[in-house]
Amino acid sequence: MISDEILIDNKLIAEFIENDKQCKEAMKYFDNEEFGTIYFDTTGLKYHKSWDWLMPVVEKIWDIIKNKESLFYFTVNKELTIFSKAYGENNINTCYSAVIEFINWYNKQKS
Repeated sequence: MISDEILIDNKLIAEFIENDKQCKEAMKYFDNEEFGTIYFDTTGLKYHKSWDWLMPVVEKIWDIIKNKESLFYFTVNKELTIFSKAYGENNINTCYSAVIEFINWYNKQKS
């Protein structure tokens, strides 16, 4: 069973990566005209457990910040480096956490 936090974080990544083919195939969209809402079934998303899923997201971040120095933290500029909450462990969980931290920061900058 996938935790609610992972489902929410995977949806956040899916919205950030947008037109990713595997994401579109895995997410199910349900348009409820009666209530005017769109429901996303994110249980098929695998960003939290697959490097094949996570690396395109990391590459998009690298393109945004124009820096490819690490999978586990992102240096935006001289004053700002975004670290994973699990920094120190070099595994997919650390990278995933850094991606979530970056996307949250990035979304705040856009608003």
